[in-house]
Amino acid sequence: MDRESLLKGGRRGPAIVPGKPGESVLIESLRHEGELQMPPGPKLPKKEIRVLTEWVRDGAVWGSKLRR
Repeated sequence: MDRESLLKGGRRGPAIVPGKPGESVLIESLRHEGELQMPPGPKLPKKEIRVLTEWVRDGAVWGSKLRR
C-alpha cells in the first residue's frame, strides 16, 4: 500500500486524513469504533494506537520515524 492509496481510500472514505485522525478510517478501525475493526479480534495495545493516531495528527508523513 502506498500513501496515495491511503489518502484516496475506498468506499468508506480515506484511510488516512493527514492532521485529522478523527476522520481517518484507519484510526477508527484500530479503535474498533465502527463496522470495520482492525485487527480482527483483540484491539492493538493502546500505546500502538496512540502512536499511529499521533502520526496521522502530525500529517502522516510517509517514511518518518514513529515516536514511541
